[in-house]
Amino acid sequence: MKRILAICCFLLLSACVSTGISKTTRMSDTGIHGLQHNSVLQKFTEMPTTVTAYGDNDTVNMLSIYVERYGGGNGYLYVSKSNADEYLVAIRKYLEWEQIALQRKDLLNKEIATIDDEMGSSFRFTIWSGNKQQHLLYVEPVALGMSTGYGFYLDSNSAAGLKELIDRLANASIRPQQHDLIYK
Repeated sequence: MKRILAICCFLLLSACVSTGISKTTRMSDTGIHGLQHNSVLQKFTEMPTTVTAYGDNDTVNMLSIYVERYGGGNGYLYVSKSNADEYLVAIRKYLEWEQIALQRKDLLNKEIATIDDEMGSSFRFTIWSGNKQQHLLYVEPVALGMSTGYGFYLDSNSAAGLKELIDRLANASIRPQQHDLIYK
């Protein structure tokens, strides 16, 4: 019995390696720059932001966005291909509301949407006004409807970059890099 179990495990691992399951590609030049408020400078500053694509040899099925934050603990967002349209609706709504708030000179702190993903995580999208000229998209993971404390801000340019990237994910136009073929 132990021998059969060992053979099954070996075959399963061999299949995973040979089919290329779980390829990761770190993406550059995405146009996405997370922000965090710097209390010393009294302004929002860009933070190092990393976008990683996950998939197999041919397609990307998920994106992760990590934003480094002061004091540790990265802000993060996971987007899977299966619910990319929900994220696109929320970001489009932010971009629309941001334009209205700029025209009307409104100050907002209003939830746009909370999206549940297939991995059991939830992410809340909120428009937040720093002043009458600055309306940011706040993205935060939530658990049981409460903030986890790992959110991050995006300005309208970065939100548009995120929208474009998620649109590419939904349309299967992101291809994993074949680093194994290049770096031998």
